[in-house]
Amino acid sequence: MIGGEKIGEGDVLLIVDVQNDFFPDGALPVAGSDVILPRVNALIEEAERAGALIVAQRDWHPPNHISFVQQGGPWPRHCVQHESGAAFHRNLRLPADALIVSKADRPDLEQYSAFDRSDLAVEKNAPWLRPAVRTAHENPAGVVFSIVERNLRSESGRRNAQ
Repeated sequence: MIGGEKIGEGDVLLIVDVQNDFFPDGALPVAGSDVILPRVNALIEEAERAGALIVAQRDWHPPNHISFVQQGGPWPRHCVQHESGAAFHRNLRLPADALIVSKADRPDLEQYSAFDRSDLAVEKNAPWLRPAVRTAHENPAGVVFSIVERNLRSESGRRNAQ
């Protein structure tokens, strides 16, 4: 349950940046990141029971990414493709059928959102997606948004059936 609203069939749970480099021993640690894992896993379990789509977004930088200090950017090297820091945290219980969306995977393009020039960008303005809950916490890389989206197709389907 998020904000008093249960996750249901037709909902989408979007999990953002639960990667090793954002945890206490990582290259770009977020204070308190290790504390959120039980809550994220509980939401994953609820979404699975409800038949909701689970999407896990990840930073997926090439080694020469524009945002890295070595390239003149503001951030230390982190979440580099195929390295351990870019892996999802070992205690994150993602189901095998979760949809993985990568962002910031081009060396010349910075992306701070799962909806910025990614596979989800195509869908962000679709009428069946509306934000249900947004929570944010600041980290050294800016603001990370965790978003749960309600799929309006199921809602409009119920209205059309009436």
